[in-house]
Amino acid sequence: MANWSHEYYRSRLRGLDLQVYDAILRGWRSCSPEVVMPSGVTPSYNATPILEYVAFDHPEIFWVNYFTYHMLERAIKGRTIDMRAQFSYFCQGCEMRGMQRDAEQWRQRILSQIDPGRRSRDKVWMLYDYLSRQVTYGEKGYALSHTIIGCMLPKNHVSVCEGISKGFKFLCDGLDLPCITVVGHAGEATGDPTVYHAWNIVQVSDGLRHLDVTGELTRAHADGIAPRSGFLHSDEEMRQYHYRWNTANIPACR
Repeated sequence: MANWSHEYYRSRLRGLDLQVYDAILRGWRSCSPEVVMPSGVTPSYNATPILEYVAFDHPEIFWVNYFTYHMLERAIKGRTIDMRAQFSYFCQGCEMRGMQRDAEQWRQRILSQIDPGRRSRDKVWMLYDYLSRQVTYGEKGYALSHTIIGCMLPKNHVSVCEGISKGFKFLCDGLDLPCITVVGHAGEATGDPTVYHAWNIVQVSDGLRHLDVTGELTRAHADGIAPRSGFLHSDEEMRQYHYRWNTANIPACR
């Protein structure tokens, strides 16, 4: 079984990068407009990968516009005092707390229909089947379509691959099923091998497997059910379907 719990990307970090991850996570949870970086962060430090790791590990934090941020250096007489990251938020306060409640109620409503005694493979398929039938691919603003909110909106369920993969992980986390959001390229799923795509890796009884809910939306909508077999794939099978990803950063699915 996987030993990284819900925070796969955090489990791979060490030293300064791990400190930055934890500082950003605390700041995002409290909606801080500025997050003071740990000592050792310089103006040349690239925080973007760490922001993505936090967002992928924690899909329940849907209120951060992490693609737009600014690193600020406070200096006195040419000496750096500290580095700070500035973030903007899609929502705060009562609106955010209300959406958090909605998200948790959505998750609990789905998970309550799953027998806890079922095999992990069956649980994964039931989540996969639900999302692939309910979600329509589309863009309705970053705060909706690129986060778990797009998956859960009543009467809409409009999301893109990033939001769908985060929504799937959010549901898996509720069942303690190890799950990762993966970003790479997928020519067969997108029709363009240069376009970024997001999908998931999940832990089932026979190991880690790839799963792409977005790639099955058309078939699930047409048939009224997701495919029961063949929805979990090894690395080799994914390569045959023209998926590409950073293998140094992602666990192998054999």
